[in-house]
Amino acid sequence: MPENTTITPAVFTGAVEHLVEFLEQKFPAGDPLFISDIKDSLGRQCVDLVQEGGGVYGIALAGYTYILEKMNITFMKMAGTSAGSINTLLLASVVTKEEAKKLGLDEQKYYPTRSEKVLEYLAHKNLNDLVDGHPAWRKLILKIFTSKDGMKRFFQKLSSWKKWAIVTGLLFVLMPLLALGLGFFSTNATVTKIFWSITCIAAGLLLVLLIFWLILFLFIRFLYRHAERLGINPGSDFEKWIDKILTENKLDTIRLFKEKIKKESEAFFPKYAPCGKKEIQEKSENLAVLPDARNPDQFNIDQILALIVNNSISMDYISDKLNEIYPAASADAQKELNNKMSDIITAFEERTCNAINQKMPGPGTFSKEVVIVASDLTNEIKVEFPGMHRMYWGDNLDISPACYVRASMSVPFFFKPFQVSYDKDQMHAIQEEWSNYSKVNKNLGEYALFVDGGVLSNFPINVFNVPTIPLPRKPTIGIRLEYDDQSTSDPVNNLGGFALGMISTMRFFYDRDFLLKNEIYRKTVRTVDTGNIHWLNFGLTDQQKVELFYRGALTATIFIAKHRATETEIAGLCEKGKAVKFKNEQAETFSIYHDGPENFKSEDLDKLVGNVSFSWDEYKKLRIRALLELPIQKQNLKDQASAFKTLPKK
Repeated sequence: MPENTTITPAVFTGAVEHLVEFLEQKFPAGDPLFISDIKDSLGRQCVDLVQEGGGVYGIALAGYTYILEKMNITFMKMAGTSAGSINTLLLASVVTKEEAKKLGLDEQKYYPTRSEKVLEYLAHKNLNDLVDGHPAWRKLILKIFTSKDGMKRFFQKLSSWKKWAIVTGLLFVLMPLLALGLGFFSTNATVTKIFWSITCIAAGLLLVLLIFWLILFLFIRFLYRHAERLGINPGSDFEKWIDKILTENKLDTIRLFKEKIKKESEAFFPKYAPCGKKEIQEKSENLAVLPDARNPDQFNIDQILALIVNNSISMDYISDKLNEIYPAASADAQKELNNKMSDIITAFEERTCNAINQKMPGPGTFSKEVVIVASDLTNEIKVEFPGMHRMYWGDNLDISPACYVRASMSVPFFFKPFQVSYDKDQMHAIQEEWSNYSKVNKNLGEYALFVDGGVLSNFPINVFNVPTIPLPRKPTIGIRLEYDDQSTSDPVNNLGGFALGMISTMRFFYDRDFLLKNEIYRKTVRTVDTGNIHWLNFGLTDQQKVELFYRGALTATIFIAKHRATETEIAGLCEKGKAVKFKNEQAETFSIYHDGPENFKSEDLDKLVGNVSFSWDEYKKLRIRALLELPIQKQNLKDQASAFKTLPKK
């Protein structure tokens, strides 16, 4: 089972044991954590989960999800890109001990949390093997990405080669001049001797440099000839590893994978129980009689509450009327709104219950779902699997789910693009699905090439966004990676920086744009500070693996406890990062700060970000306030459009 490692999940969980104990003290049985209004049959609170891509940072993602699960939280819908897609698929493929018992599976194979089983797979995998290109490439890549500044040092070395290239060029120019000098001063023995000495030195240096450039050219040509088509590594080792895990869990086909998702939905059926209340029973709708819309003074809060409960009344109409009696510009109206907020939320809860009883699409249904994001280069679109499965494999459900994550994690140039060759027997179904999607009869060719989903959406937080549901039934928890200071800008002063800047802009713009336009997600999205570990460092030591896990767990702990903890307590949690347990039997410890300043980063600790601490009750109130702001936003858009229309012509 372990491959070149002796580390076990117990080493990881032992390192964060004090974090779990801290949360248990903050949320005792008499005052538990509420993070969702949906509970499954095992009493766990359900949330949706979105995980960002980031190479080996998948271990940090496991640290974050482990803490969530230890707080009795389970994942209803999951989405991810690249490393996030790997963790998403693995979490969806395994079960907990308690789940295994209920599903009639061998509970001895599993752990109290799904994250621990995922951790076992990640920790026992020799990550070096994922770099499965030619040994020369493997050695070069592992050397470059061993540290976070490895790429910087590599570019510095390239810069020094540039200087030697200039020297080589100057020597080429100098050699003819020296030859002319030797001929011109041939009658003067002393000058000839000096010119001859300089010529010999220049010629020797030029010869050495020419040999160096020849060796370098041959080495680059060698690397090029031993690269895969459009990539360095074939990615076969990764696909075999995932296939092995899926086979172990008897999920080696999409058909079996979908059956598992359906079986879990039926076995752990979720119920709506707002904030720990007993499940709200079916209510007869009190259909509100609409007052005369021409006379808004007729509206009062009791009538608004009756409108809210009635699912036949549109949310646009309700938000307009709420905004009329509680205008945002009026401080007194907002004060009254705060006093009535509890009644408004209760009305929305009844609306949700009515929708559930009527099994209305969207607000009245619950379902488990998995979304894995990839980028289709051939057809230039973002792809979400398994939802778009039929566009590439037709009705064939016997392929492995490993294909989804292999497509999603194909880092451009680092891994060979994943290729799907269209099955001629399935072309009718494939063409039909493409026609439904694109509304044109598309000429597909013979195959499609996929690269990392992060090229288009590295953090697909938008996939579970349902703006038509005003009161959240469960939150969407988002885990980002590699905390970046957004208050500063990186200067672009060379070609390399220009290229990297363009790539980063393309990778992150779409997701950042969504977050900027939907600020409510600032409350539920957190970024793991991954320290000095590079996301492509496939040569991680066991200690670095534990460090990533710890960093993810610490971020999750602060996120959950921030609204109940003091600044001193949060600072104390960060302080404990100086002595993280490692291999308990040997009583070893290490610091995640590497003898540097204690500077753990998180949105919860960044004063420039503002107050983003999460509380479920407050979160629901914010969502209602966001509903009230919709008419204002719509009017602002109309005003801006009118302003453009009335601009004077030049």
